Amino acid sequence: MIKRSLTLVLCALCLIALCSCALFDSLDQPTVDPNQPYPYDLDEYLELAPYKGLSVSRAQIEPTQEQIDAQIESDFGSLRLIYDRTADFGDRVNLNYLASYEGNDYEDGTENGFFLTLGQNELELPGFDEGLVGVYPGESAELDLHFPEDYTKDPDYAGKDVHFTVTLNYIYADLPELSDELVSAYTTYPTLAAYQTGMKESLTRANKVTALWKQVLDRSRVLQYPEKEYQVYYEDFVKSYQLLAEGYSLTLSEYLDLLGESEESFDQRANEETQNYIKEDLIVYAIARRENLEVSEDEYTEGKQDYYDKVVFDYFLNPDLMEETLGKDYLTEHLLANKVLDLICDSAVENA
Repeated sequence: MIKRSLTLVLCALCLIALCSCALFDSLDQPTVDPNQPYPYDLDEYLELAPYKGLSVSRAQIEPTQEQIDAQIESDFGSLRLIYDRTADFGDRVNLNYLASYEGNDYEDGTENGFFLTLGQNELELPGFDEGLVGVYPGESAELDLHFPEDYTKDPDYAGKDVHFTVTLNYIYADLPELSDELVSAYTTYPTLAAYQTGMKESLTRANKVTALWKQVLDRSRVLQYPEKEYQVYYEDFVKSYQLLAEGYSLTLSEYLDLLGESEESFDQRANEETQNYIKEDLIVYAIARRENLEVSEDEYTEGKQDYYDKVVFDYFLNPDLMEETLGKDYLTEHLLANKVLDLICDSAVENA
């Protein structure tokens, strides 16, 4: 099962329609199904803070300009990427390059996803920018160049010949001005005005959920961590880094050395992340059980489609493939967490 921190997916949950919440009473825990996650009396593991009737200020949840800009970039950023014409002076381009000096790879001469504006000589290397003019995105250029005698970026290569293999990934343009036509073509909103209103409401809701969840998280206290779940989360965290290391043909220890992190520091971080994950899980399941929250089959079917449409459609061909990859348990946990956030949010009080 793919494990995740609820904090990291709050924004995703808000896209799917978050929100609901009344006052924490000491209700009896219902009988626990041994086949469900955390099949324990959670009162023995968690001191749950009040989660209904919480307050939040309107100023605290008002979207910032930075959030608004980021949302616009998320919705329309793909329009910046140009693939259907050649590069010219003045274009900001994204590229990969590999430099070789005297037949050997040039130290620090490899870059991927590098941005530069053609014609500004940002690399201080005559001929580099010129060699990319007229190149289409997706094409490569072979450039035989000469470092200037007064090359300041690395004096050891001053006056030397160098060969560059450069692949132009795309041309990066300014966003077009938003209009009704653009909004209706790339979002579910019919007009620019509707998009602006809906975006502000969504961002406000996301900020509200984040603020309220932080209150519950900070005020709740873990009494003890369940051993089985702790081991699973810890091993999943370590495995994720082992897979990253394998991608570079390295051991985990070698990969940590590359990152400049000691094994002791990594172990401490793994334990901290594991504790954060489990605390969030405990809170979600404790609230869900107290409030008798469950995900019905109809809710699962609808939520699965929503999650695919609004969160992960770029990564999977269809909802069934998404379910096969992520697992039904993961999606069910996600939807249950959504219900819990719904509950907390809807009972909260907004203060001026």
